[in-house]
This record gives sequence, C-alpha cells and structure tokens, in this order.
Amino acid sequence: MIRIGMRVYDLIAPSRKVKRHKIVNAERTAELEPALLRDGLVGAAYYHYDCLADDARLTLATIQSAHQHGALVANHAEVRGLLKTAGRVSGVEVVDRITGESFAVRARVTVNATGVWADRIRRMDDAGAEQMIQVNRGSHLVLPREKLKIRGAVAFSSADGRRAMYAVPWEHTCVVGTTDVDHRGDLDQVCAMPDEVEGMLDAVNHAFPGAGLAKEDIISTFAGLRPLIGRGELSAYQASRDHQIVESDAGLVTISGGKLTTYRRMAEDLVDLVSKKLEDEYG
Repeated sequence: MIRIGMRVYDLIAPSRKVKRHKIVNAERTAELEPALLRDGLVGAAYYHYDCLADDARLTLATIQSAHQHGALVANHAEVRGLLKTAGRVSGVEVVDRITGESFAVRARVTVNATGVWADRIRRMDDAGAEQMIQVNRGSHLVLPREKLKIRGAVAFSSADGRRAMYAVPWEHTCVVGTTDVDHRGDLDQVCAMPDEVEGMLDAVNHAFPGAGLAKEDIISTFAGLRPLIGRGELSAYQASRDHQIVESDAGLVTISGGKLTTYRRMAEDLVDLVSKKLEDEYG
C-alpha cells in the first residue's frame, strides 16, 4: 500500500526534476532516524518532496494579495445578520468589534466562506437549514528538539496502530500530531484536550522509545478546527475532506469542507461559480 501511495506521489509531481521516492530497508531506516523504534521495523518509504506551511502567514499573505488586487478587507468585523431584498440575500449586517459601530455591506452575490461557522451563517438565512458542517478538531504538541532527536519529518503509527502520526522539525522544536476527533464545544474556545495530549505522548514515546517524554517536557500545545462536510453520521477519521459549494433558495452561496492544501482550488471553483452567476443574472 505504501509503495502504491509513493508511486502516485511521483506521478502527480508537477516536475520531473523532483527526486523520486525510495523504499529503504530497516538498516537504512535506522541510519536515517536512529531514535526510531527498531522492534518490528522492516523498512520505510523515503521521499524528498513536500512542504512546510505557516498557516497564519499564508492566510495573511492571501488577504494582502487580495487587497493588492482591489479587494476591500475588514478585520474585527462580525456578521450579525443578512440583508434581504424581495426575499433574496443582498448583503450582510456587520458590527465593528472594536468600536461597536454597525453598518451594512451590500452585494450582488453574498458568499459564506466562514469555515466551521458556516452553518451559523446559513441559519441566519434559513433557521431550519440542515447541518452541513461536521466540526473536527486536530491537536498538536510542541516538543524540544533536544528531547525528540529526529533528523527529518517522520510519519509513524500510534501505539495501537489506529492513527497515523507525524513528527516534524520546526526551527528549534518538533511538532507532533495530529488528532482527529469530533469537536462539540465552543467554536471560539479551542484547545488540545488532556486525553489527546496523553495519547500523543504515548504515541511518540512508543515510536521513539529513547525520548522518555513527559508532560513537563511539552513546550506548548495547540489545536485547530476542520470544517468537514457531513452531519456527524461518519467518524471524524472517515469524513470526507472534499469541499462543497451550495446555494440557498435565497441566493446565499456557501463553500465549506476542503483543506489547506486545496484552498486555491476551492477559491477557483467558487470564483468560477460566482462569475457565472453574475453573468447569468446581470449580463
């Protein structure tokens, strides 16, 4: 299965200049990552091509690029309601969270691209709107590099073999994660839960038995929420990572699902739909 996955990675690589994957034996794996568990080790898939992304910086850079291309950008602006004209959504009611000032923003097409808050906005349009978003939490540990001595990014399994985990060097630290659990709490108050922290520590200590990591070694934890498409009928692990665009009877366009690596494709699909909608309705 791993061999097939690596071959697919090679085939979809955008350039033939990118180094291809290698399947290495247990001895070579131990040379590459001496701290890795040796028991049951038969080998590893090794590849050079991937990327590290700072999600906050990427988001800010995208906003700045949009502004440079003519978009009007507002921060600390909370949508409190939708405007309607003749039964059609025609904009939003916004409050400035700093000054408390309220104002209206009108638009020919109103797009709801609010991630895990998408259902909240949809119910401003239709109080009976069915659930579209299954909110999923991913938590991570930040550990000292001198305690978890990895040379590169390592993918490994949890102790019970049920969950894929990753340890990634990040400056002077290592980031370990991620969990994949349903989030049923406050969307505005998100953190790694104690059982997640314990599970990740167990997993990393199993994979790197010499690390001897304890809770006291944790520099920090962080967590984020994923807006998966679904109503909760599937487990967080089984839920689709595809994105979906829907339009309500009143014309509110909602996009959700997807993931960071597909955000540009999501934007392209959304802009194509909105452009066609504007052309069809306004010429």
